Amino acid sequence: MRDLYLRIGYIFVGVLFWSANHLSKLYEIQVAQEKYFHDKIKTLQRSNIRQGPEPIHDEKIPTHKIKLPSLPKLPSPNSNGGLPLTSEKEDDRNNAVVDNTLQETPINDKFIFYNKMPRAGSSTLYAIIQELSGKHKFTSQKISSGELRDDNPAKNEPIIQFLKGKSLNKYFLTKTHYWLDFAEYEMKQPTFINLIRDPVEWFESRYNFKRRHPINTASISERETFERPISKCVLEEFDECSTRVHQPWLLYLCGTSQTCKDLKSKDKKRRKKAIEFTKTNIAQNFYLIGLMEDFDLSLKMFEHALPRYFNGATKLMSSHKVQAAMKASQSANISSLNPLARKRLATVLADEIDVFEYTKSLFYQKVKDANINL
Repeated sequence: MRDLYLRIGYIFVGVLFWSANHLSKLYEIQVAQEKYFHDKIKTLQRSNIRQGPEPIHDEKIPTHKIKLPSLPKLPSPNSNGGLPLTSEKEDDRNNAVVDNTLQETPINDKFIFYNKMPRAGSSTLYAIIQELSGKHKFTSQKISSGELRDDNPAKNEPIIQFLKGKSLNKYFLTKTHYWLDFAEYEMKQPTFINLIRDPVEWFESRYNFKRRHPINTASISERETFERPISKCVLEEFDECSTRVHQPWLLYLCGTSQTCKDLKSKDKKRRKKAIEFTKTNIAQNFYLIGLMEDFDLSLKMFEHALPRYFNGATKLMSSHKVQAAMKASQSANISSLNPLARKRLATVLADEIDVFEYTKSLFYQKVKDANINL
């Protein structure tokens, strides 16, 4: 009996020893597994950090020593949230100084480029410029759509080739065109000016202007598009009223660079960079941008800033030719935005409105610094 107890005791001790040894191995395996997965996760995290988002095109705005008034805080060209850097080839232009006062003499008083935004008072302003060209003895030329071969607002070569053969001495050019850097074509930068309009009002005006003449087509889809009320277009998100492809408002102020093309990007970070790029371009490379909503005050500012061209402009508002131009440019109010559609469209054009408000702040700062009576 005693031997039986001893055997049972030996078996019990053996089982305990085996269990302890087995549990120890299991613990070692568990620790190894945990270490493996921990290292794997850290590796993946480091990999994701290295890869990051899609790289953004590096570009910096050329600066052409335009004189500006005291301005609201601008996006920093060298900060992480500001503009990307550029190549060494552009360093001289990019390091040009931007002063904080508006001078009577612009960057190039021999060549003024009004890269007009259509449906923003351009017909009225051009009529005034035409009246003043004879009085002040400067050449005023307007290049209409289709006048130059293979031309559109985004193509620079046609207008550059046209101007290279011109005598640009007291020359005032009016053309629907996105901003461009003439230095890229080894030409002296003109003085850029513009007149802009609230993006929502501008969209509504363009929409109706396209429908000012009856359409003659057998296509049902084309007729439906033509006759569609603007509020229906916005609220039901038809392409014409929802995608930025059809809203070039910002490009007139930004240009045709790769960064400006990112204004249409779906990547929020890339688009934000492009918006900051546009704001800085407005501040650095436009001598003056007026507001259609404050047309009379804008004329006073043009008179103050560019007297060689605009002196006497405000007195011409009542002239027969200017009044006729205003009447001819008015588009019939074929279709109006209802309050809900207006609110929705303001969401679609949120970036455009942001830049518009920024530009307004610059304009009224210049008015204040110039002591122009409101």
